[in-house]
Amino acid sequence: MNISKATREDIDKTREFLQFMENLFESKPYGLYSFHDESRLCSSFPEDLDEYKLLQRIRDGFATEKGCEPSKVDNRLVLYEAIVTMYKRCDIHWNRVLMSADILIDSCCDPCETHLTWHPFIERAVDNGYYGE
Repeated sequence: MNISKATREDIDKTREFLQFMENLFESKPYGLYSFHDESRLCSSFPEDLDEYKLLQRIRDGFATEKGCEPSKVDNRLVLYEAIVTMYKRCDIHWNRVLMSADILIDSCCDPCETHLTWHPFIERAVDNGYYGE
């Protein structure tokens, strides 16, 4: 099975997007951005998924805080809180993932191929038993 290798542009664009998201949530005050109203936000997910449960918890928390029914909570607030929560879960890990992938691809993959395959030097080393096999 071949897996497509991420290009330099793929890695750079992903890094740019995630850094934009980081700046968006860390430097802008709450409420500055408006989100499109989404009807039945939670019903977009099957009930057994963690995302559904997260949205429900957030919605219930807002309803308790405001003293209203969960159905009266603005979906934009729920969506915003869910995005912030999911971003905080990601934290600095995304940068390590990108850096690791970048280093591994540059160090271990054949630079002439468009899919993940061992660098010719590594293939020769494995074939010749340099690793004590």
